[in-house]
Amino acid sequence: MPRPVIGIFGSYAARPHSALYRLAHDIGHRLAAGGFTVLNGGYDGTMRAAAAGAKEAGGRTIGVTCPTVLRKRGARLKPNEFLDEVREEPTLFARIERMLRACGGYVFLPGGTGTLSELGMIWEYVHKGFIARRPIAVVGEYWLPLVDLLGKARGADDCIFRVETAEQVRDVMLRHALPTTDDVPG
Repeated sequence: MPRPVIGIFGSYAARPHSALYRLAHDIGHRLAAGGFTVLNGGYDGTMRAAAAGAKEAGGRTIGVTCPTVLRKRGARLKPNEFLDEVREEPTLFARIERMLRACGGYVFLPGGTGTLSELGMIWEYVHKGFIARRPIAVVGEYWLPLVDLLGKARGADDCIFRVETAEQVRDVMLRHALPTTDDVPG
């Protein structure tokens, strides 16, 4: 039976045993235990942690990768070992667009410019009604200065949920996520 899909975004640089890695793992675990499929960029850091947590809870995981994502020394990244399915997109834009359209809700952990671009594009599509309204959970305080700054410019946005814990992420998604399925179009 297909399960609703939740996208998790964050840093590829989070290392095992770090607080961020443990948080991503817990989020993946709680979402999978709540009946969701976990979708992410498919590589290391928070992506690997969330997928590992989801698998430990018996959940399904999907990674959306891109051949242009490279390590600093030029070697191509490999998808992490906790993915049930890998979908490769030809460009970063296509990768973000697939993730945007496939998910019934989104979770944003601390990250870099890649995560910033994903947050910006997803928030714009949801805010402007280019796709049906879906929850965007912003975890912790990392993105709050940006959320607050944009809130001053555009007013409060009821698609943004400020959360601190994995349990709060799961609860927001249980209440507000769209009923997408894990049959992510290929």
